[in-house]
Amino acid sequence: MDVDTEQSFEMLMSETGGVIVATRPPLPFAAEGVRVREGRVEFFGEGRMVSLRIPEEIRSDVGETDRCLLLEYAWYGRAPERETDIFRS
Repeated sequence: MDVDTEQSFEMLMSETGGVIVATRPPLPFAAEGVRVREGRVEFFGEGRMVSLRIPEEIRSDVGETDRCLLLEYAWYGRAPERETDIFRS
């Protein structure tokens, strides 16, 4: 991860299909794409990339999905500052 602040995230499978990733604070760039490889989800855009480890209990499900909803929250915010629906590269 190429950010200077601590990053917190939660990852879960959506009932409607795909994976939901919630980050706190928001990523330091607007995500333009997502890749899944080697047990990690990688968000990229604006020449930057953040890699997050997929929890073991949903690893196989995440590997099979082609859609990701990225919800980015401020440290103390209740509603996401940015919501991005991304289809896997």
